[in-house]
Amino acid sequence: MWKDGQRIHASDFNFWGLTFTEDGNQFYATLETGGISYLVKGDIDRREIRVVRGGVECPSLYRTGRSSSSRNVSGPVRGAGGSSRVSIWPRTKSKVLDKETRSVDDQVEWLDGQTVMYHLTGTGSAADLWTLAVDGSSEPKLLLRNAYSPAVVR
Repeated sequence: MWKDGQRIHASDFNFWGLTFTEDGNQFYATLETGGISYLVKGDIDRREIRVVRGGVECPSLYRTGRSSSSRNVSGPVRGAGGSSRVSIWPRTKSKVLDKETRSVDDQVEWLDGQTVMYHLTGTGSAADLWTLAVDGSSEPKLLLRNAYSPAVVR
């Protein structure tokens, strides 16, 4: 486990929200330690994990079938007051999707190359699935009522 070029160890490491690259060797996940959530990238063959950035939970990859540089990572970013906002990371830049102002507290899934989907609780039922255009061109849209933790089978 590496952070800022230093190897780190902690007794409170907690990992979740795992998503693999197409080659099955690399992955992204959430690491929480010291009360902070981090987006981490792992390499199974190298047996190492590196912190990418703080404040990120439950990453998801958009798989294009092309080189790894064309993939986008999405996931909630923890903000002020404990709420989480949907964000996209194309390569090294981050973009919060401002059209969704409600707190998203679970893994965001790519519906297609232009749209992510996620569940929200407390929207009139136990949970509902919503979609959001990653280019910010539209408001969130209800996809399915009474549904939780979306997954796309390709």
